[in-house]
Amino acid sequence: LHPRRDEVAERAGEDPGDDQRVPRLRVVGRLYLAGGVTSVFTAGEAEPEAALAFRAAQRAGDEVGTRVYSAGPYINHVGGLVGFMHGVAGPGEARAKLRDWKHRIDGDKVYMDITPEELAAVIEEAHAAKLRVTGHLGSLTAGQAIDLGIDRLEHGIYAMSEFGRPSPTKP
Repeated sequence: LHPRRDEVAERAGEDPGDDQRVPRLRVVGRLYLAGGVTSVFTAGEAEPEAALAFRAAQRAGDEVGTRVYSAGPYINHVGGLVGFMHGVAGPGEARAKLRDWKHRIDGDKVYMDITPEELAAVIEEAHAAKLRVTGHLGSLTAGQAIDLGIDRLEHGIYAMSEFGRPSPTKP
């Protein structure tokens, strides 16, 4: 079950308003905690500032819920399929984006269109900052990402092209 953000907020007595992100995190954090989940690592964030604000409020004792570890914004190659992801154009931009966020996040999430060169730059920068890199792959195989040093893979076989259906032209 994945209800709409405004529906979750309304059921919990929150005002969904125009800015639904923090109320949604508040509700979901409490629901997870009630279900016995004590910690979550976000799967990348469309609104990383809201997630960081919620995490800061939790750590200050102003919010109750599952402890949030933040992945910050997704790092994806420019021109990817998801509009809210502001892509990077090359390893230099990938490295710069991680540098901008590395002191505020708990790890990083790369997304489907990242190039091998961009991933290598992110991994090097993240590891230097003692951060782990998680990937939702598409443009690279799991083996390629592992060879580059990725720490975690998400979505299993679904996102691993080496287990995908063979091409009709290359059976």
